[in-house]
Amino acid sequence: MKTEKKIEQLIAGKFRELSPGQRRVAEYLTDSPIEFCMSTVAQIAKKVNLSETTVIRLSYSLGFDSFSQMQRKLQKEFLETSGKENVSHEETAQEDPVDTMLEKIVLRETKIIQEMLKKMDKRAFHQAIDLLMTADFVKIGGFLASHSSASWFYLKMSMMRDNVMLLSREHHPFSSFIMENGRETVVFLVSMPSYATETLQIAQIAKEQGATLIVLTDRRLSPVGRLADICLTTDIEVYSKGMISIASVMTYLNLITAGIEVKYSEEVSQRLKNQMDFFSKLNLVIE
Repeated sequence: MKTEKKIEQLIAGKFRELSPGQRRVAEYLTDSPIEFCMSTVAQIAKKVNLSETTVIRLSYSLGFDSFSQMQRKLQKEFLETSGKENVSHEETAQEDPVDTMLEKIVLRETKIIQEMLKKMDKRAFHQAIDLLMTADFVKIGGFLASHSSASWFYLKMSMMRDNVMLLSREHHPFSSFIMENGRETVVFLVSMPSYATETLQIAQIAKEQGATLIVLTDRRLSPVGRLADICLTTDIEVYSKGMISIASVMTYLNLITAGIEVKYSEEVSQRLKNQMDFFSKLNLVIE
């Protein structure tokens, strides 16, 4: 027996065929299905700042005979989902351990991020932003648990300025670490437990060669933190000896890039616009 597709599945299957206006209506439907269920065509059109005709045409594009038919199906799906969730107390007396774990992790991560903001050294934060944008060269590194966050930060920084390098195992870090003819170089390292030997070696070379060393770590007295000219810190959640969460690390790095976009908005916004225009011209991005 063929299972009837839900509206979200219909939208996903047809999304590339929809007009830009219909896509906006579809996104509003998936983001706020309850509001969509309870609204008239006119109210939805006003919400997404489009014509009522565009709202109605979405229903045709998804295979419905009318807007009302599409809305009734959405209402039916919502009621069916609500009915499944409102099962008896006896059936849910035993808590799902996975659900409990998810809730604990989210609450703990939220608390860590809130504490990070309270304890943040704002002076060091602003110094780091300025150095990352004014130095002649920026070299970014992180290994083991810190590798993915360092790679993401490299991508963001390379979009906002020139002369940014990722220090990686693939391109041996030490061969590309000689100071650039005396020009100002900033080395930004992410160092979280378990602390990688390579990160410490890079930090030592950076100090020997006179580079400015900025470190994001979990404590000021970590092996690399002790060498830093500017040490940025955030707590992390450790689930087991081999598993740590980098949610707070990613948040801190995102704060740095957001701060740069605000403080250096003129040069960054124009550079980002030029890049997106270039990507679109070469069809490197879908949307």
